[in-house]
Amino acid sequence: MRISNPNDYEKTKLLVAVASLYYENNLSQGEVAKKLGFSRPYVSKLLAEAQNTGIVKITINDLTQSESRIEREIRQRFELRRAIIVPGAKVDNIQSRVGVAAARYLDSIVKSGDTLAIGSGTTIYNCAENVIERDDLEKISVAQLNGFLTESKQNVYEAEIVKKFAGALGGVPYILPMPVLVSDLTIKDHMMREQTISEAMQKLREANIALFTVGIFSTSIVLKRSRLFDRKRIEAMASKGAVGDILVH
Repeated sequence: MRISNPNDYEKTKLLVAVASLYYENNLSQGEVAKKLGFSRPYVSKLLAEAQNTGIVKITINDLTQSESRIEREIRQRFELRRAIIVPGAKVDNIQSRVGVAAARYLDSIVKSGDTLAIGSGTTIYNCAENVIERDDLEKISVAQLNGFLTESKQNVYEAEIVKKFAGALGGVPYILPMPVLVSDLTIKDHMMREQTISEAMQKLREANIALFTVGIFSTSIVLKRSRLFDRKRIEAMASKGAVGDILVH
């Protein structure tokens, strides 16, 4: 990148500073924004500009040379394309770090025409907060992967997450305005015939990228927090061998 005037020089210094904090110091976009006194969306735009101007170059290396031993073992054991382990000693910020890592990986694979199926929860929210804004993508769709946890005390809203991803990637959000569980099959059938819901379900069937988390099965999982199941029922499921939950399943 050639610097032609003092204003360009100052802007370049800013782009380098933001990129260094994000890529080298492994800070989230929110942490970079707080440190520099900027808004998170502005940090996202600066990171995108750093890529577009060549200050940041993302290179995908041969997995056999870039992955750790444990990552390689996991990839081979479960026949995965890629396994990424996020280091972190503090339990309280692990969801943030995983979210940042997921956002960076998503940025490296998403392309025009993709349809994303997006789950919910704190980790996915952190990912949505750190997706780098893109203006080079076309025909991106982002669909909500599960219904609303109507009784959840978590301050993480499924629709907000989907809209954040769509906003950053210049895509169209598709919301599922329905609870994750209903009391009667007839209610579910009526809901599925609603145009908004049927459109979202169709997008989910077309999805080629899915983003969700796997939770540990215990009395403190989202099933318990959301009051979908009482302790007795959760313990009964555990006695039958349940070890985790995926999208409230």
